[in-house]
Amino acid sequence: MAILYIIESSVIGPAYLRQAAREFGLEVTFLSKVSNQEGDALRQMLAGRVLQCNTEDGDAMAALIREDTDQRDLAGVVTFLDSRLDVCAALCRALTVNGVDQAIGVIKSKAVVNSLIPEYVPRSLHFDAREAPAADLRKMLREARHGLIVKPAFAAGAKGYREVATEAQLLPAEQLVDKQLSPALKPHDLVVQEKIVGELVSLEGFVTKGIPCFLGATGRRKRGNSESVFIFPYDDRVDPCALTKAKEAVLALVERSGYENGFFHSEFILDGAEAWLIDGHVPATIDWNRPLTPSLGIAYGLPQRGYLLGVEGLENPASRHTMAQNLGCEVEAMGESNWAWVGLLAGTQADVLADVARLRLRTNFGLVAPAWYGVDDFLEKTQ
Repeated sequence: MAILYIIESSVIGPAYLRQAAREFGLEVTFLSKVSNQEGDALRQMLAGRVLQCNTEDGDAMAALIREDTDQRDLAGVVTFLDSRLDVCAALCRALTVNGVDQAIGVIKSKAVVNSLIPEYVPRSLHFDAREAPAADLRKMLREARHGLIVKPAFAAGAKGYREVATEAQLLPAEQLVDKQLSPALKPHDLVVQEKIVGELVSLEGFVTKGIPCFLGATGRRKRGNSESVFIFPYDDRVDPCALTKAKEAVLALVERSGYENGFFHSEFILDGAEAWLIDGHVPATIDWNRPLTPSLGIAYGLPQRGYLLGVEGLENPASRHTMAQNLGCEVEAMGESNWAWVGLLAGTQADVLADVARLRLRTNFGLVAPAWYGVDDFLEKTQ
């Protein structure tokens, strides 16, 4: 059986990826720095074959794969993590094997996406924080109606994201650098963008031979910087003109980048009939042939930073529950970033809401209800 190497995994990934690979007659071997994994993803990954390695070092992974495959078939190398797309694309070139679309090496950067389709993105400026164009940044701030947002060009999950309303928050630009980011993610490489006030919606779909297929829109809700609610499908709840413009942006990005094969969950801010692309999100390849059903997803966490000691009330959940953290670990407060997720629930709206109402988290500061977007009108549009 041919081997498909997968670099790392997301919170919800290993079991699904192995199952999908088996349907194509492939055997999965994960390449992982295992300490990067937590919760159900860690347990699922260790249930199969894993090679421990530094997944930011393409040369080391190439040497490991050559030694491991020997005379066996090598089907390819893929990843579903934004943070490993660059190294995966380079690894596929080095090994001359199938894998992620090479255009990803270009459009992984938010700055490159902004330059390819400037008419579909908010006003933006890309720079190195060590050589910041102070005059241009001051001008942007003066002219922005709702302030600016700053984010690393290569990071994901709201790491390094911040909002800026004053010059003191903006300059000197070195203060904008998230020093917790790996050097491989180029933390000094920043994008400053005009903040757009509106509703966060993403378009889901895939690209085959350069032709996009749209599966639908997802309504998204955030608690601070942490994504917390995912409503699908959402197409009927947004302005048709905004939806059309969002699709036009994806079509333009695919065409201008030369993106041939892969999927996307591109994020937009919608304001009435307007749609502004804020993140392209174009990971590796996927094939879809199953029916889509209405669903609700909730990501939850702790109301304050603390240690997660247990999860109660979900002995027989009606929805699908995924743990994102290891028990005993310190977890940041829900609202800091997506790394604050303790777990996720997905299923029908009724099942998910019933399960989250029963859920309680044992922590070093007591037994608490989960923190999530959690307002009664969470299905209503947000501004």
